[in-house]
Order: sequence, then structure tokens, then C-alpha cells
Amino acid sequence: MPFNKVLLRGFIIILCNIAINGYYANTYAEHTAKDHTSVDEAIYIETLYGPMLIADQAVKDILASKAMKRLKRIHQYGTWGFLKKYSIEYTRHTHSLGVYYLLVKFGASREECIFGLIHDISHTIFSHVADYMRGLLTAKKSYQDDILAWYVHHTDLKEILEKHDLIHIITDEMQETFIMLKNCLPNLCIDRLEYNLCGGLIDNILTENDITFIVNSLIYTNHTFVFNNTYAAKLFALTSIKLSVLNWCDSTNCFVYQETANMLLYALEKQIISSDDFHFSDDETVWHLLHNTNDNQIQEHIKYLQQHHLYCYQSSEDNYDFAVKTKFRGIDPFVQTAEGYIKKLSELDAAFAKYFNYAQAYCAKPIYIKKISYSDMRTVN
Repeated sequence: MPFNKVLLRGFIIILCNIAINGYYANTYAEHTAKDHTSVDEAIYIETLYGPMLIADQAVKDILASKAMKRLKRIHQYGTWGFLKKYSIEYTRHTHSLGVYYLLVKFGASREECIFGLIHDISHTIFSHVADYMRGLLTAKKSYQDDILAWYVHHTDLKEILEKHDLIHIITDEMQETFIMLKNCLPNLCIDRLEYNLCGGLIDNILTENDITFIVNSLIYTNHTFVFNNTYAAKLFALTSIKLSVLNWCDSTNCFVYQETANMLLYALEKQIISSDDFHFSDDETVWHLLHNTNDNQIQEHIKYLQQHHLYCYQSSEDNYDFAVKTKFRGIDPFVQTAEGYIKKLSELDAAFAKYFNYAQAYCAKPIYIKKISYSDMRTVN
């Protein structure tokens, strides 16, 4: 590496330490002293929101664990990781690092920061496809949330958390207290903040400057995220609505997830993949396993997925093969007015309220999907 780049990297790390790790100096001081860590032993990570030095030994051990490294091979958008070329590689690992950074930035407790780092550790292959398989799309808790404690106890994270007196953070009782990380819709929380910001960048709804502006326009007060200006609040809220309508509640997206779910249910039934593969393997390994199997039904599913635009269309209640009801993930954030009042954006902006209500009603309706059989398509050709 050229000398000037070495100096630049060192300068960035120093600035990062001053700007962000001041938080560690207060909140983490007791723990870093106990673990005998120092800035010299810290590791450097980069996120969409900025660089960060990690000095906490527990966090360093988690990042080095097999369970955490596995998330690098679990795509945030499931099967779409193989069907679409993304400008940014967005994995559950990327998301988790972003969540951790933002929790630290907004002053969450050490326990909540560390839980935020591992909150997606139990995602199965192809992420939320498990919710399609188990009918949990509109449930309060996703499948990966239901199995998180069980999952941790079957990975190397169990020993790491026990070593650092942190195993209690995976209990339901503790998770309920982590309201900065997760909160009820349509409120804003760190988890939703991160995946909407990164999703907005990937879909060209937001720029990196927009993301910096949004994050810097947020404060956390009285257990609530509040925007200090209406424009930033609206920019973010509209992003969350667009991602819901155009992505998560879109018929093609539902078809791909449902088709993947059907394929995995069949593969599990026929023992082409095991329960361990489903829970503990990764997207690429299982995708190639299925892609290379000689089972005709699996190959037909893969053909549907790879050419999804040819084999499905949104239909009506009178003519459909399956219906999917999804969860609207639009956010109606709090905003602090010039007078100092804190109100929902929908209370301050009538046009936004109308758009939000329309999108919410649209996404609440079942999505009726008609599937064109592969054999019919071959006949047409």
C-alpha cells in the first residue's frame, strides 16, 4: 500500500476513534477494563454510515464466530440475490453491522448494541422465505425471531455469550426491553431505519448524501426516535412506503418467495436438503445443491425462479392460483415542530397522510397471483 494511503487510513481510524468511540469511553469503560482491551487491539470495520473501531472483546469474539460469518452468505433479499444484480452487496451481515453502528451512535446500552449485532443470527437460508413456508407473513414475530434462543444454543455463539456474561440478552424478557432496536409499526426503530436506508440506496430512491442527512436529522428522546425537521422525516417515510409497495408487497416478489418456499418444502420432504441445511447452511451452498440435483420438480422450480417474469402475473380474486397477504412496513415517524411539539408526520402533512393511508390499504389486500405452468409455456414456444 502506498505511503500516502497508509497515512490516510491511519487518519481515518483516528478520527473514527474520536468521533464514535467516545461512546465506548463512557458506556463501555467498565467492560473494556475487565476484558483487558485497548484501542491498539481494536478492529476496524466500515459501514454505510461510517467507519468504526471495535474494542469490546465480546463484540470482537462475536464477529469472529462461525455463526456471525455465516451471515455474509445469507442475502438480505433471499432468492433475489441469485436472480438480480445489485449495485451493493447487501447481506444479513452487512445489515447487522449497520444496526450495531446505529445503536452505538444513538446511545443504546451495551447489551442492546450487542443483541442488535446478533438479532438476525437465526435467519434461515434465503432469509424470510421461512415465513412463507410457515404462514407467518403478517405475524408480529418472524420465524427467525421465534427460534433465536434455540438457534444461539446450537452455535458457537452460546459459549461466547456465556464467556462474557451476555447469554441473558437472548431471553424474551430482555428482548422486550430493546425498544430502540425494534418497535411496533408504524414507529421507527434502528432495525427499520437500517434496512430502509440501505434498501433506498440499492433501489436508487436515496443517495448517500440523503442517508447522511436523514441519520443526522434524528434524535432519540423519551424512548422515541424524532426527526428535527419535516423534510428529512418525509424523505425517509416516503422511502419506506415505496419499498413496501414496490418490493415487499409486489406480486413478482411474492411469487419468487412463494416459489422458493414451495421448492424448499418439497426438498425437505424428499430429504434433498436436511433441517440442518435449512437452518445452519447458507444461500449459495443450498442454491448450488438444488441447482445440481436431478430431481425434475426441483429443476422446474428453479426454472420458474430464474425466468419469473414469464411465469406469473397479478390476477384477481376470481382467477388465481395462490394468494399472499403481506405486511405493510411503511413508517409514520415523529417530528419535532418549530414550536417544540412532537407529532406524527401524518398530523403535520395532509398529503403524506393521504398517501400513507392509501398505501397501507393497498398492501392490506391479498395479492392474487396466477401462475403459468412451465409445460404450457413450452407448448406456446
